[in-house]
Amino acid sequence: MPMVRIDVPGSGFTTGTVPAWAYEDKPAFEWLAVPGADSYEIAVHGEGLTWKETTSTTGLHTLSSLPKLKQDQEYAVSIVPMFKSRPLFKTKEAWLLTRQFQVMNRPSNSDIAAATDSLKKLALPPTVVTFLTGKLFAYFGLYDEAIVTLRGLRGQLNEPALGRELGEVYTAKGSYGDAEKELTDAMLLFRRTGDFVGQALAEEAIAAIQVKSQGGIPRAIAHLRAALRTYKTLGDAPDAERVQTSLKSLETLNTRQPRR
Repeated sequence: MPMVRIDVPGSGFTTGTVPAWAYEDKPAFEWLAVPGADSYEIAVHGEGLTWKETTSTTGLHTLSSLPKLKQDQEYAVSIVPMFKSRPLFKTKEAWLLTRQFQVMNRPSNSDIAAATDSLKKLALPPTVVTFLTGKLFAYFGLYDEAIVTLRGLRGQLNEPALGRELGEVYTAKGSYGDAEKELTDAMLLFRRTGDFVGQALAEEAIAAIQVKSQGGIPRAIAHLRAALRTYKTLGDAPDAERVQTSLKSLETLNTRQPRR
């Protein structure tokens, strides 16, 4: 099911595949537990709509009481971790994660077939066409089809970009173990080929998985620190600043004692 995936609230950590659209008029939302929270306030805002709900569980939620959303209209969803009916952290704005999304018409089989046929008509090598087809399936939310298509390139396309794309698709699907394996292999291949930007991006993606799968914020911090060192070595100030912001947020989340 295509969904709006919310990264860990309160972390400020937004690396990863987050669709900017949803096909369902009542899309599913997913987020993970925040240490110390006993509930979460979910809010959806749009033109003529302000809706809120509180839940004590995390994971994948289809909000049954949410009014039917309109096609082609933009909305925003936010998740606030709570403790005893109050925002968990002292500065609410610093720990609020909001994600914009748009409800779209689900593409028909003929739409998908037309898009894939257009790719086949391009004057590109077959392996590139197959790679782009896999990315297209992922864009449409057809994750299983994307994985089969991309994995079919094994042995034909020995590029780290293939592993990174597979890692992103597995992440979007929620298969975090498979995602981490693909991204780790891609990271090592980027390193061997001297593509240090690709290596840093893979480090960031692995860090995102560590947070999403609750594999450990300390491990995520270690990967982000490695990415930060690479960006600084390359003199890439904008990316270094971006990673530094995420790193500080995770370090704060790792050490902060929730307000009681």
